[in-house]
Amino acid sequence: MLHEGTFINPKNAMIEEIKSRIAAGNRCFCSLGQICSSRAVDEAFEIKIYQMIVKAVVVYGSAKWAVSEIGTNRLGTWERRIQRRMYGLVVEQGI
Repeated sequence: MLHEGTFINPKNAMIEEIKSRIAAGNRCFCSLGQICSSRAVDEAFEIKIYQMIVKAVVVYGSAKWAVSEIGTNRLGTWERRIQRRMYGLVVEQGI
């Protein structure tokens, strides 16, 4: 059943909803990739684009989610992957 853009199933398992939202966020990020990789766009603006557009696509309807630890881990992993794409790899000294 669809309710305000969120898929609710009988067991209230949100993992399928999280997977579809992550896929939508990836599509959104890739479609904005050409804009973000432009030399005219600075890093601060790229971060704002990510927070205002891409992250909003992923968390839309999340107020109704009953997220488990697995779902939280998937969302965190997705966010770190996107940040690595934006910033590149960072090597910390002294580890």
